Amino acid sequence: MSQFDVLIIGGGVLGTCSAIQFAHRGLKVGLVEMRSALCMESSGRNAGGLPIQIQKPDLVPYSLASMDYWQGRVAPFTIDLDFHRIGSLAVAINEDDEGVIRELNEKRIAQGAEIHHISRRQALELEPELAPDIRMAGYCPADGHVNPLIGGRAFEELARNLGVTLLLGSTVSRIERSGAGYRITAGDRTLRASRVVLATGAWLEQGLRQFGVEARLTVRVNQMAITERSHWPMRRYVTVAAGNLSVKQLTPGGIAIGGGWQGRGATDPEWSELDLDSFVGNLRLAARVVPRLRSLRVVRTWTGFDVRNDAFDPLIGVIPGHDNAYVLGGIFCGWHLGPCIGAIFADTILGRPTALPLPAGAIGQAIAVAA
Repeated sequence: MSQFDVLIIGGGVLGTCSAIQFAHRGLKVGLVEMRSALCMESSGRNAGGLPIQIQKPDLVPYSLASMDYWQGRVAPFTIDLDFHRIGSLAVAINEDDEGVIRELNEKRIAQGAEIHHISRRQALELEPELAPDIRMAGYCPADGHVNPLIGGRAFEELARNLGVTLLLGSTVSRIERSGAGYRITAGDRTLRASRVVLATGAWLEQGLRQFGVEARLTVRVNQMAITERSHWPMRRYVTVAAGNLSVKQLTPGGIAIGGGWQGRGATDPEWSELDLDSFVGNLRLAARVVPRLRSLRVVRTWTGFDVRNDAFDPLIGVIPGHDNAYVLGGIFCGWHLGPCIGAIFADTILGRPTALPLPAGAIGQAIAVAA
């Protein structure tokens, strides 16, 4: 029977980065993931963006801190994560768009973001592929993107190198108290852990039920597409519809279009598919802002689950009635914030000081913070 100081259930970016941070601090860590590799669900199926300019204003400080991790400046993330800093343009097509962009960006600026509101002419100088009749844009020079498949593989390699025990292709079927800790059944294995972290992403509702906790969460189905290799370059990360839809060029040369209107699906039983009407609407909106997209063929589409509560608040806290059991998920732009949140989460649980407090969660009790 394996014994761990911390057992993480769920190998998305939040679970994986938490495991990395606990192991970096000297703990014996196990990570259970139902897929055959880490970061294969929401974390591997997102559009790869690291945009401060679409972040919830109250989470902007975490976005700013996360950029140092993605650029390999903070141990143990001193690795190549394929980060590309290209700057983002939040494009306004009409007066309503402009009002939303300015209002939200002023709040982000108040939280420390460097964002400039620029004219149509200035936006076209930064990104000549924009439609010539856009109204204005917000420009954030710090924004960029990472290929999530490359980033996910790098996280998995880092976790292994730090000694995290990876239990891949395993599903947790039972969690029960055992003294001051927990006994967990995962596949044909029985595990013991002093602390348990539930980081199962879109499957958080099902995971919480194993602790006797009911939560009303919404699972969203994001739709993504990538085009054939473009013969013309895009210089910037472009967003439209208040940041809900993004358009950017990935390293191989294809243009990635992500977010926007949702697809269809559920996690229990698991299924997902494109909603063709909304998907075509996403493509049309992208081509409205970047007209030369009409010259390219879409060569791949996919969907990815995302989980939220009604207020889009982080789902972080002590699971009610269960000491040393925690929930971690539902963080807006979680792919972006994962490395930073993992560090803050680990230090908070271990009673260590942190540069930023753990974001207030919407589930359970607040995790006690060391004085």
